[in-house]
Amino acid sequence: MEGRRYNPYAKVPPDEEIVISGIASRFPDTDNMKEFQENLLNKVDFVHYDMPTRSGKINNADNFDAQYFDVSPEEAHVTDLMCRMLFEHTYEVIITTLE
Repeated sequence: MEGRRYNPYAKVPPDEEIVISGIASRFPDTDNMKEFQENLLNKVDFVHYDMPTRSGKINNADNFDAQYFDVSPEEAHVTDLMCRMLFEHTYEVIITTLE
């Protein structure tokens, strides 16, 4: 695929089609993708004016289940937030794929 650019209007050959069957993410003031979709459709404002311009707040950023992921509480405490979120996102993608 080197040298080829994505063209959303091009027909995709059947042998190159893909399916995205699971998704995980974190968005301001939402706990899951369904809630994010509902908030978008209901035109919820995600911007908090008491925070720096154009930023949002991620829900449950400190609620990491270290025991479930077989991580000691001490290690979980010093592990970067993005690494903890990667564990959670990976699990969430697997679960949503099975739904």
